[in-house]
Parts: sequence; C-alpha cells; structure tokens
Amino acid sequence: AIAQFLPSVPFPHAEALAGPLPADCSGPTAGIGPLWNSFYAPLAGLGLSGVLWYQGETDTMHEGTRAAYRCALTSMLNSWRQHFQAAQGILPVVVVLLHSYHCKTPLGNAVVRGHQMAVAHQAPRVTLVPGWDTSHKTKSHPLDKVTIAARAA
Repeated sequence: AIAQFLPSVPFPHAEALAGPLPADCSGPTAGIGPLWNSFYAPLAGLGLSGVLWYQGETDTMHEGTRAAYRCALTSMLNSWRQHFQAAQGILPVVVVLLHSYHCKTPLGNAVVRGHQMAVAHQAPRVTLVPGWDTSHKTKSHPLDKVTIAARAA
C-alpha cells in the first residue's frame, strides 16, 4: 500500500511543493511507512533528476485505501519533494496510471486511476503515463512492462 512509502514525520509547509492536501482528506497520512524508513530515508538530501511512481494495485482492494489514495499520493509527493532535492526546481514525478484489470476489485483500479489523474492535475511537474492498455485478462499485474517503460522514458 502507498502508506508504506510515506515518511514517518511530515514536514511543515511541505504542501507548497505539490499543493495542499485535498479538502476531503481526513487526518494525516504520514507516519506509517516502513519502506520509507528502510529504503528511502538513508538517501534523503540527495539530488534526484526525477521519480517514476508505479504503484497502486494493493490500494485498490479495500474501499478505505481506495478512498485515501489521493490524499496519500499528495502527501507522499509533498514529503519526497521536501526530502529529495531536485536538480532543477521542483522534483519531477512520472506516475504510471494503473492498468484496466484487477481480479479482486474490478472497479478499484479505475478509482485509483482517477485519484492519480486528480493529483497530476493539481500538483506541478507530475506527468502521467498510460498503463491501462497493458493488462492481462486474468492477472492483477500486467505482464507487459516493456511498453510502460518505453512510455515513461
């Protein structure tokens, strides 16, 4: 789930980097990120050219995580932009839109895709890469990662 990638402590004034949290976000979304703590925190302060974000299938399976995805993605962008210095200005982020099929929650991917598009519309320097046409008819994760990689490049 996306919450694993959030830093444990939100930065003050971080909303200026990716925009404010949407008005309907209830409560903080930071503080629950074991993957942040083990993988990304040691790299904080490094300059990055950009970030490729391809995640979300796990967040489609439960109504609560689907509903909170937009808030969590916005919070993550704010925090990452605060922690990682961009080579030039605001850290660019490429978000891969989820594919069209999920075996456990047929409409869940569409909901999360909608949140991904809303964040990209609101936040500066966020680019979307379509991935909805790469799904397999019976697999939750698309097999065709080459097409997604080529689009993101």
